[in-house]
Amino acid sequence: MAWNTKVSIGDVIGSGNHNEMIDCVTNISSNRISSNASIDKLGDVDTTADSPSRDEVLKWNGTNWVPASYDTTFEFSIASFSDGESTTQLIGTGVWKASGTVDFTATYNNGPPDNAVVQLSINGAGYNTVSDMYDPNYASGTNIPINYPAAKDQYLRFRISANASTDTDIEYETSIYFRNYVYWGILDHNSSFTEADVEGLAGSQISNDHTLSNKSVNVTAGNYLVVAHPASYTDLPTGDDYEDDGGGTGFRFDGKTCAFDTKETVSITNSAGYTENYDVYGSKIANLGNHTLYTYTSRQELNTIYYGVTSKTDTYTEADVEGLAESSTTNTYDGTVWNTLSPGAGEYLLFAFPKRWGEKGTSYSFYDNGTGFEASFQDAETVSITNSCGWTEDFYVYRSVQPNLGSIDIRSD
Repeated sequence: MAWNTKVSIGDVIGSGNHNEMIDCVTNISSNRISSNASIDKLGDVDTTADSPSRDEVLKWNGTNWVPASYDTTFEFSIASFSDGESTTQLIGTGVWKASGTVDFTATYNNGPPDNAVVQLSINGAGYNTVSDMYDPNYASGTNIPINYPAAKDQYLRFRISANASTDTDIEYETSIYFRNYVYWGILDHNSSFTEADVEGLAGSQISNDHTLSNKSVNVTAGNYLVVAHPASYTDLPTGDDYEDDGGGTGFRFDGKTCAFDTKETVSITNSAGYTENYDVYGSKIANLGNHTLYTYTSRQELNTIYYGVTSKTDTYTEADVEGLAESSTTNTYDGTVWNTLSPGAGEYLLFAFPKRWGEKGTSYSFYDNGTGFEASFQDAETVSITNSCGWTEDFYVYRSVQPNLGSIDIRSD
């Protein structure tokens, strides 16, 4: 019997041919099973979902047919959105991105949407459309021309707005901030700076943070350490003498306060056409060596202290102090045990502390580390000392009354 032959049940029964009737039913059943034998043959059915449960039906979620309860509603939403841009950019003038140079991408839950647009806000103002996402699926798009924000440290922010039927969703990208360069490096002069000097410095970063941290600089012979930042940022304190300048500077090099001359102002136009004034600072002295640079907007008071042994009994000079065998950069003395000192016959312990720490017996005292009893030290002499970074301040210099005293414990009073 041919499959497409019209046969009534009466015809089959009337013919009395039971085998023919059985063959007909078998063929019908076999054909129905074979036409639906594998769900994998339906490309728009999600076969990766969990096994369906009793009474579930196939429902369209916007992308595929999936097993779900008959009353399930698939709500549309934006799963991801990207503008593909770095969140820190160099500030410029005029057009930031020409037409077709920003690539937007999006994915959706229970999509695709019926429509999707990308909008832009400048420094928190209202959003305006800059791109229509492309059909089919509204998964990508590009931009109309976009200008830089009006000023440094302002920002742009993109968002996508999409809808599917009555469902609407909005997703925001991270704000893009526009900064200028901060520079650091070395020059063979520490004044009369030019734009070429600043832009030629080896170290630079696009940032609004001019408090530099752990920047490695090798200040070779005949060269000075130089730092430059936009003049709109807070000044970095300068100076070369604690007593004259009211504290430290905003610069540390080799872990200690570094002397810097007063800033100069230089106008600089960056590679994106943006012009502004810069504050440029040069170190007081050259040949600072290979160390790390830190900058601060507040004055930093951290210096080298000196200690060791001497056979000299009074009238100490800067050379006497700096010639001591031991030194460290610290503002901490309480509880420190100076156990590296081994004065011999006719040798005395000698300590040099910044005058700003206060005097012996007022801020701290010396104790014999072996007995725990207070050790006798002479009244301080005051000596002006300039450290290896050109920073000058007064030191109190103390000598032990007794020679061959041994290690000492410093404790705060």
